Amino acid sequence: MSLDVKTHYPLQPHNTFAIESYADTFIEISLPEDLNGVIQRYNQGPFLVLGGGSNILFDQQRIHIPVLW
Repeated sequence: MSLDVKTHYPLQPHNTFAIESYADTFIEISLPEDLNGVIQRYNQGPFLVLGGGSNILFDQQRIHIPVLW
């Protein structure tokens, strides 16, 4: 599994409104097969899945659930 896991990660570059918010756990998945490992490692979720960030508006300073990108 080749995961890039970061803590207290700024989400400002990942949303088009550039709202300052932080993910307690930010996981960058490079391979589709890594998703199963993430689900097992973090006990089935819930997760916040980010794509390009154009359809999301953060209303919290911190996101407590794992953010997948």
